[in-house]
Amino acid sequence: MRKQWVAAACVAAAAGCAPGQKASPGPESAMVVESTTVTRSVRSLGMGIGEPGPLSGFTPAIPPFGENGRCETIPTEGGRLVLLSFEHGPGGAERNVSVEYDSAGTVIVYADVRGDLHEQGGPLTSVSVHLAEGAAQAMNSSSQGRQLAMGAADAALDLGTPRAMIAQIERQCGGAAK
Repeated sequence: MRKQWVAAACVAAAAGCAPGQKASPGPESAMVVESTTVTRSVRSLGMGIGEPGPLSGFTPAIPPFGENGRCETIPTEGGRLVLLSFEHGPGGAERNVSVEYDSAGTVIVYADVRGDLHEQGGPLTSVSVHLAEGAAQAMNSSSQGRQLAMGAADAALDLGTPRAMIAQIERQCGGAAK
């Protein structure tokens, strides 16, 4: 359950939810709790301080990895969230990649969070792409600080692994069809 929360939290954080506000269609009680927690976490990282850089200059603190993942599908109001979790990455890193589909099976949100998913001060990299809004963000954070980059969704799909991970979720988890 903790790993599901981290992936959903990444989606909620990128959506900019306020406490008590739904991040996206889904089980009301779960999303309200998650957006409240995410808001506190984002504030503690000082997200409102400083200017974000461009996505083209972003280098992930935790490189992507993707072997031996486990799939889970979570129905939402008007679609589904498909989660692919990896537990044994380099240096003990974990990774959760989620893709949210609308009722037509179109990808509307891609989120990838990897590194120290247990919030113990280790490095964490998160990438979120909101295709419907046309926006994306990438962030590295650790006890030493943070780096934030923002840009267009289309460009973000071609930086690193988003497009490849969406294809892997389609193959391995069934994507929107399951």
